[in-house]
Amino acid sequence: MNEQGRERHRRGDLSNVRRGGAEASCWTIITVGIVCALLAQVPQDNIRIDTFDKNSNRTGYIVINPNTGRIDQYDARTNRLGYGTTTTTPYGTRIDTFTNNGTRTNNGTLSTTPRR
Repeated sequence: MNEQGRERHRRGDLSNVRRGGAEASCWTIITVGIVCALLAQVPQDNIRIDTFDKNSNRTGYIVINPNTGRIDQYDARTNRLGYGTTTTTPYGTRIDTFTNNGTRTNNGTLSTTPRR
């Protein structure tokens, strides 16, 4: 350490003093942990499923928001046809669908048991 460094150290100005490896690695671990925690809370993107008829013509699409469990159904010209919700039950995922005015159109449960 040169004379200027000794003088800064004596005055308590440690902004330019190199820190030890243990302290630096501790702060690195804490920083990485915070970044991982923040990334785990990032909302997922919507899932889009295109729908087709049996002649392979596109008839519309369905948008699913995995964070809220909301389903929106659109036709090929992006006019909204209806909406729905998904909820997880012990028997599988329950799906309820409605028209734009709120009339129930259908419901069902997707099985969670794997095929053999």
